[in-house]
Amino acid sequence: MKKIFFVFLILFFSNSIFAKTSFFVELTPSLLLNTEDKKYSAPSPVFFPLSLGVQIETPFAKIEPSISLWTNYYLLAHDKALISEIENRTSLAFSSMINIPASFSIGKTGLSISAGFSFFLRFALPLEGIEASDEVSKINEYFWQKMRFLYLSTDVQWMFDLPKVKAGPILRFYLPLGGLISDKSMNASIFNLGLKVCF
Repeated sequence: MKKIFFVFLILFFSNSIFAKTSFFVELTPSLLLNTEDKKYSAPSPVFFPLSLGVQIETPFAKIEPSISLWTNYYLLAHDKALISEIENRTSLAFSSMINIPASFSIGKTGLSISAGFSFFLRFALPLEGIEASDEVSKINEYFWQKMRFLYLSTDVQWMFDLPKVKAGPILRFYLPLGGLISDKSMNASIFNLGLKVCF
């Protein structure tokens, strides 16, 4: 009897959660802030990530885990992995931002604010024709040292009901919490501004 009761609870809560689950995509041109010396690195690049996520409604807030994917060029200078222009690059880094925020609605206006933890995961690969395996290895070490992958995220979004979807503008900021603590720097902060579509 107890087993049947527990199975019923699992099925009940599973159905409740998935009944209130939807998916979304984001089209958000983004800026990766580079505060390092431009003699050795590139200006802050604008990039266009592919962002997908799921929205889970709970009695208290909406949980909106998502992943964003893109690439950047990097070089090593003064033992730091720095954003590079294409002419000076020594590696191509595949980047992903895993964002796990909680979103809170402001009344019934469609306006909401979110905050949560994020994880900036980067993996650099050597480029064909460039002998820099040691440098690429040090770039990857730099990405993972001193919790530089740990971020805080916050955003504001304004969603409108449209036929079959919800859509609206979203503004997001990623704060490099690990880098701020270990390097005392806002380098690699990320700003997003664009469109969110929820299905």
